[in-house]
Amino acid sequence: MGKKIYLSGATTDFDNPIGWHENLQEEYEDLEFINPYSINDVDVGTGEAYNHPERICEPARKEILDSDGMIVKWDSNTFLPGTVWEMTIASEIADIPIIMEDNSRDWIHIKYMCKGIYKDMDKCVKIMQMLLN
Repeated sequence: MGKKIYLSGATTDFDNPIGWHENLQEEYEDLEFINPYSINDVDVGTGEAYNHPERICEPARKEILDSDGMIVKWDSNTFLPGTVWEMTIASEIADIPIIMEDNSRDWIHIKYMCKGIYKDMDKCVKIMQMLLN
């Protein structure tokens, strides 16, 4: 398997929340994408996640620290505190590159953590591949 890239950010939609994660894995088989929704056994739609945040956060932190890079799907219409937390770990502790897909506006602190912000997910993956090779 290739380089490990942690995927963070907004879900695709209510009916298929991890669709963009799955699409990337199918399209770029030479890369190993870490889907944060598949690294623990907690149903995030229940109160269990709020009662036991360590069961969400500890596996995520471990995977970020073990990754070579992070790709973020940003959505300005969605409250994304988990994404900002994951990005901070990637930027400040793991010191791995972050590339973001964002079709909205610049956020000063978010932009500071990213190596690049693009409007197209395929471009994000290609830039990440260049950074990791």
